[in-house]
Amino acid sequence: MLPEFPNLKWIHFGSIGISDIRSSEAKERRILVTNSKGTSEKAVALTALGFLLGLTRGLKVSSELSAQSKFSRESFDDYFGNISDFSEFYNVLILGYGEIGRIFGSYLTCFGIQYDVVVADKKRKRYGGYKATYELQDLDEIVGQYDAIVNILPLTDLTKGIFNSSKFDRMKAKSFFINVGRGETVIEDDLIRAIIEKKISGAGLDVFQKEPLDNSSPLHKLSNVIITPHIGAMSRSYWNKEFSLFSENLELFMSNKKMKNIIDLNKGY
Repeated sequence: MLPEFPNLKWIHFGSIGISDIRSSEAKERRILVTNSKGTSEKAVALTALGFLLGLTRGLKVSSELSAQSKFSRESFDDYFGNISDFSEFYNVLILGYGEIGRIFGSYLTCFGIQYDVVVADKKRKRYGGYKATYELQDLDEIVGQYDAIVNILPLTDLTKGIFNSSKFDRMKAKSFFINVGRGETVIEDDLIRAIIEKKISGAGLDVFQKEPLDNSSPLHKLSNVIITPHIGAMSRSYWNKEFSLFSENLELFMSNKKMKNIIDLNKGY
């Protein structure tokens, strides 16, 4: 659409992610791009927590057993080995430690869950209760240490397709993969294969390589997978926050003052 708007000066995204704008001519034309950081971080973190609780407590499996008229303790036994009470040995790896990651980490702390973090940029390290910090190039070596991996990475040249068979094959067989970041950071076919072949125990996914997720995708039918249609950022308070942010930024833009949430298109965030 950009060629149709030769005088365009500013694009605002009603989301934290900025889609494919990085690969457009926006950077060359020096168009300002802002996102909605500050409006939905808590909601996304809660979605990730919901996935973790649903998977570790067998909520999806229980619901399916009810729908199949197999609702009994005996029918649930096949999933028993995946149930956790977050003992002192349970640990989580958070990929991406911006505001969403920090909030999610605080939730884990409340549950007594240990966690480490992977940062996409050393300069963006944040305070928190994590034990160790790693970088993207460390992933192959460390993924096998965790009971759950929560992907909140932004989509950049470095993160596109970063979660592939190499990573899934190294994960614990009893581990879960959760993605509330960007769908394009995961090779979806590799994830599906890992789940079917029991390389991992299941997944919680709010985002996908291609959206909306095709109705023919095996992800719809896997009992150890919880999926939501990219609604992780939704809450009743969303539009009030969005209106407030955009209104303030519009005033700053018209006054030629520094605006909030300007995206560095070279980095993608």
